[in-house]
Amino acid sequence: MNGLIQSKKCKYMAKRFLGEESFGRVLQCVKLDTFETVAVKVAERECDRMLWKEAGAVKKMSALDKDRCNLLKYYKIFEYKYCAFISMEMLDISLHYFLNQRYRHPLALFEIQVILKQMLVALSTLKSIGIMHADIKPDNIMLVNQSRQPFKVKLIDFGYATPPVNIPCGAIIQALGYRAPEVMLGIPVTESADMWALGSVAAFLYFGYHLFIHMLGQPNDRILEKGKHSKKYFWKRKGIMKDTWVLKTPAQYSVSTGTVIKRSKTITCMEDLAKHHPQPNTESEVEDTVAFLSLLKWMLCVDPVKRITPVEGLGHRFITVKHLPEVPAVDCYAESSRMSMKVCPPLSLENEIENFVTSSEIIKSENRAEEDLDCLPLLTTARLQLKSKETDRKEQLHATTISLYLVGLHGMQKMTCLVGWVSKKHMI
Repeated sequence: MNGLIQSKKCKYMAKRFLGEESFGRVLQCVKLDTFETVAVKVAERECDRMLWKEAGAVKKMSALDKDRCNLLKYYKIFEYKYCAFISMEMLDISLHYFLNQRYRHPLALFEIQVILKQMLVALSTLKSIGIMHADIKPDNIMLVNQSRQPFKVKLIDFGYATPPVNIPCGAIIQALGYRAPEVMLGIPVTESADMWALGSVAAFLYFGYHLFIHMLGQPNDRILEKGKHSKKYFWKRKGIMKDTWVLKTPAQYSVSTGTVIKRSKTITCMEDLAKHHPQPNTESEVEDTVAFLSLLKWMLCVDPVKRITPVEGLGHRFITVKHLPEVPAVDCYAESSRMSMKVCPPLSLENEIENFVTSSEIIKSENRAEEDLDCLPLLTTARLQLKSKETDRKEQLHATTISLYLVGLHGMQKMTCLVGWVSKKHMI
């Protein structure tokens, strides 16, 4: 592929096909006047209007510092041979592709931590200018340069980005696996739907697979009564005092819609989610797991009004890592977590975040204590497993020490070599 693409001021040489975004294909190109490598999206002819709509959203973001806000940089939009093109910065690979490269092996918590922090900054920035992304998914979160800046990410593809007031009530937006309950039920949508989608992305990174999330209870009657599509998923059971909304069984849903439901992994509670992830190895990792599940619960709150906001998320302890030891040498996990955070640009919302941290437990979340108690069985189990691991290691180390003593009777040099090998192998 060596096709020429030309705008009024410069020419681009197309080098290879990168993939597809909403309403268009993306090509890797070389800008011939500067020899800079860029990405160029070309819209199908019938989708030109959508690309110009994306350009409108990009214009609203023009004053933002894209690197600081973790948003994709757009350069120019132009027409060539009756097609619309938009040039943008060249990034590495998407989180979806990255996970596929790892054979869907879940990310470590501190890796999810740094990704979430950057995306919360991006969403808080979009919310500040009255825009929702409306298509958050692993394909639209890209690593900038994984080899040089591990887990430095940016949010891409603003083809659906729009002010929430422009989204008709009942309109279907967002990818299915990341679609917020209010979208599915057909009630008015706000930027809060992006937080649900980001929570679903976090669960995907933690687990390695797409999940059917059915863990936080059903929406309350107020939400269900307002929903245009509520009867697609729920039915009303007649009662003496009042009717009750009941979630349809898979069989009932199939009968009413004609849709065959495929079996998938279903998570009914946070503890179930943690069972499918490698067990924590240190006390800090146990605490971090509980903090992560706490944040995830707030992001996947079925009531959009109660769902945590991006700025509030930045003040959550999983993102601030204030629950981890201050002295890195005490815990290798805590050190890894703090080191990974160095890729994040300095925040410009520090005062706002501090205010949330000091007041949220009283004002925003009356049930914060109950929320942490939900994770108590996980915390207890993980600590017991951690204690068991430490006991096994100590017993193994003790047995090895005895054998080393016996070897030492036959030669100190051989014992010295073995001690070095044991200290590395049994390092906690």
